[in-house]
Amino acid sequence: MTKNIFFVVLPEDGVWVAHGLQKNIVTHGESLSEVRDNIYALMEAYRTRGGLESVPPAHEGYWKKFVEAYEAGRDLDKYLDTPAEDNTYKLELQTA
Repeated sequence: MTKNIFFVVLPEDGVWVAHGLQKNIVTHGESLSEVRDNIYALMEAYRTRGGLESVPPAHEGYWKKFVEAYEAGRDLDKYLDTPAEDNTYKLELQTA
């Protein structure tokens, strides 16, 4: 069975920070490409170490940012080379 996990990606203190929503996991990167790669690496690390069952969901403020990015159509994969002006993105992953 696959499940989707959503991330919102925001600029914070000069880096891009990705916050998981259903599970409050966080990673970062200096570019949008790097943060996306780090999200995939983080998810693989959790998968190989038993999963995310005990991790709580993110604070509702991150969900609101995700909805804003979703409604504006700001998919992270579309903006890897040229960031949008407001710098808030969403990413949806399917996990096993």
